[in-house]
Amino acid sequence: MMLYKYCAINDYLRASLTEQYVWFSSPDAFNDINDSGLRLDDRYTDEDIRREFEFQLYLSRTLPMQSAVSPLELEAAARSLFSSVLADRGPDGRPDHSGRLHASVVEALKIRRQSIGISSFSQDSHNELLWAHYGGAHYGACLGFETSLDNHCFQQIEPVKYVDVLPKIKLLSHMGGNLVELYTTKGSAWSYEREVRAFQHASGAHPVDPRCLVNVVFGERARGSDIDEISRLVRDKYGPRVGLLQASHGEDGALALRAVSG
Repeated sequence: MMLYKYCAINDYLRASLTEQYVWFSSPDAFNDINDSGLRLDDRYTDEDIRREFEFQLYLSRTLPMQSAVSPLELEAAARSLFSSVLADRGPDGRPDHSGRLHASVVEALKIRRQSIGISSFSQDSHNELLWAHYGGAHYGACLGFETSLDNHCFQQIEPVKYVDVLPKIKLLSHMGGNLVELYTTKGSAWSYEREVRAFQHASGAHPVDPRCLVNVVFGERARGSDIDEISRLVRDKYGPRVGLLQASHGEDGALALRAVSG
């Protein structure tokens, strides 16, 4: 799948091209205050609790031992915890009335939000708003990546879903699909981005196969000195196969791409 990253021409871009990596940010760094911050639904059912218990037992039996406590003791402790959660009922009859389980979910999510790595791309190779908002007001560049050439850097890619009203979701450990939904649901005002997200278990720089970089398109206002510098860098690190282009508009207003020397 071809995906595109709009960016300013700055030291961050120079470093990522030179060292051949893609930067994955934690959700705490996103510019949309609601991004990855859907409201949590704490109205757990008995079935939710039972499935969570079964999932935790599965993990304790399959993951390497990291505790001196025996598997039987861990299972007994888990059974006691979930039994108490089921017994803790309020006037509506739902379990976890005191919110002990939900509090642990909130804490785990807080930790995960600070550590998980997400890198944002667009499916759109030329978008006026993306150039304006992320491409340095047309002074920057748009990098085109063929993600199928690196199944480590792009081990998990998910399209963003845009909705008019942000939903509430349940986030117990066994609800993996809901966790993906948390990180890939945005308000419809952002739909112009046609965003796709790549995921890593940790934020930071992740190496990318240099073959993934297919082209670099410079913005219409890109400075000649920036074009020359980045073009030389790309030729030095990635070779002649990478297309070097600049976006422009003709007199009829249609987009045109012209090759630049490099």
